[in-house]
Amino acid sequence: MKNWNIYVVFWCLLFLMNCKNSEEKTMVSSNDKVEITEDNKAIKNEVSKQSAINSSTLKVDLSGNTIIDKNDFQANVIFLKKALSIELVEGKSTLTIIVRGNNIWEQQPIKSVFENNTDANQLKTIMTAGTIVENDGNYIQKIPMVFEGELTVSKLTEKEVIIKISGKGEILDYASSKEQWKPISMTIICKNPNIKISGANKETVYY
Repeated sequence: MKNWNIYVVFWCLLFLMNCKNSEEKTMVSSNDKVEITEDNKAIKNEVSKQSAINSSTLKVDLSGNTIIDKNDFQANVIFLKKALSIELVEGKSTLTIIVRGNNIWEQQPIKSVFENNTDANQLKTIMTAGTIVENDGNYIQKIPMVFEGELTVSKLTEKEVIIKISGKGEILDYASSKEQWKPISMTIICKNPNIKISGANKETVYY
């Protein structure tokens, strides 16, 4: 009987040891899962932050030569009742384009001209005299303006705005010297721009 009791005690201890080891393994496995889950969340959050960065590119070709190719602008896009404003800003570097017209939101894609005319139904574009300022102001480049030509907003969403411009132009100094105008093309791509809607219908402006 004594041997039998020892035998029973031995197996009980062995069973308890196995249970403890199993519990420890389960706890380790559970902790590993928690750590992996937290790591995944951190990675997803970082990817989400990176994908939401407000970043815009401006590419300008004049007479077939690329004179500006800058990709560190931030974009502010404002939807008004009868106008669309796109502002590119990076430090002291700026460029603003405004497209306006009575029926601007009835057109998809939006197409506009730079010529001055009195047709109330034709969309018109205004471009400011933009500049590229770098190296703490030691380098300043004037962005050529488009004096005649066409603008197309080929994509207009909350996440991306794409604008294509083609025509003739030069820096503002040559605005009145048409013989000095050169062929010009611009591409503006705005990723995750700051958007403000004031007077326009959010349900109908995007495409």
